Amino acid sequence: MTTTYPIPGAILAGGKSRRMGEDKALLQIGGKPLIGRIANVLQDVCSEVIIVGGESSKFASVGVRWIPDVVTNQGPLGGIQSALMHLKTDTVISACDLPSITPDLIRFLLSRHDILQSQITVARSERTIQPLLGVYSSSCLSQLNAFLGFGGRKVGEFLDMCQVTYVPLQAAFPPFPDDLLFNLNFPIDSALLKQNLS
Repeated sequence: MTTTYPIPGAILAGGKSRRMGEDKALLQIGGKPLIGRIANVLQDVCSEVIIVGGESSKFASVGVRWIPDVVTNQGPLGGIQSALMHLKTDTVISACDLPSITPDLIRFLLSRHDILQSQITVARSERTIQPLLGVYSSSCLSQLNAFLGFGGRKVGEFLDMCQVTYVPLQAAFPPFPDDLLFNLNFPIDSALLKQNLS
């Protein structure tokens, strides 16, 4: 069932994909570019979806609006900064290399995002925190601008500066499996995913 929330979503697509050797966002997974799969997930939940960073011509077929990074070469935090500056509101953020996320997982994160308690709400499994899947409040933008202005680039270090809620997948009923936070980094990751989908 589709349940749309009054919150936009942004997909970060400005990475270099050096370890993969090709643009991860455009990997064909199940007959569709990976970024298209993620756009469909966010569209099922969010009021609008944008793609942030990279080259606009690459993403024309996805059918969602593209915006450039405000400042290039600042890593994923630069993409989050650009999204928050452009949308001017709390935003669901997703990296472009999370092939297994679902609309229900996004709804679960939104249900756990309390604007009075947290500036940022991100997903975690038993094994890892996934800071590039979560809800980022516009209230953290001034801190993010300052962090980037002083040369900060590491997402974990920025989260340490903010009020963050880490939502365990196991807190859902029934629990979400850890592999929903699987991200593609290397060619072997892509090969294994395609094998599992075949």
